[in-house]
Amino acid sequence: MEIQLLQKDAQTIEFQRRANSQQKRLDNAITEVVRTKSKLRSIESKAEAASTIAEAEIAIKTMKSRIEVGDRKNMEVVEKAEHLLKQSTIEFEARNFGGALYLAVQSKNQVGTLDPGTQGRDTGDKLAGETPFDQPLSLKLIKNTNLRAGPGTTYTIRSTLKSGTVIVGYAYSEDWIRIITEDGLSGWIHQSLVMAR
Repeated sequence: MEIQLLQKDAQTIEFQRRANSQQKRLDNAITEVVRTKSKLRSIESKAEAASTIAEAEIAIKTMKSRIEVGDRKNMEVVEKAEHLLKQSTIEFEARNFGGALYLAVQSKNQVGTLDPGTQGRDTGDKLAGETPFDQPLSLKLIKNTNLRAGPGTTYTIRSTLKSGTVIVGYAYSEDWIRIITEDGLSGWIHQSLVMAR
């Protein structure tokens, strides 16, 4: 009985040793997963910050093109937004992606405080059957295209835009998107000619 008891004790010690070894491996695996997730989150934050900075730049340029000469109140708002965007860029270059993202969002929010009358002058009168996007879309052209006065090839051409031109989409009607360029040009382009920025 004593030998059997010793044998059981030896087995218990061995099981405990194996359990401790497996727990250590599990702890190491968990630590590695946390490190990997942290790295991935850093990459996600970098991409998100870069995207938001680009959106803030477009929003500021668009709003500057709409503010009338002498509109000091709205110009001060844009200047604050530009200051926040500059700080965001500095933080991004310092690899503080979380801080850069926060400041870029604040810059976009600052532009959102502009007078509704100024913001409403996005791309002209709305047409029947036009559906606005929930949020303006940051887009760019994938090839040279004509900017038209309405959603279709029968409408007059307002301008010809080059491939790579950065635009903001506000609404759509069937396969056409109502947009505005960084220079303040507005009109319609076919959806097959754009991609997300």
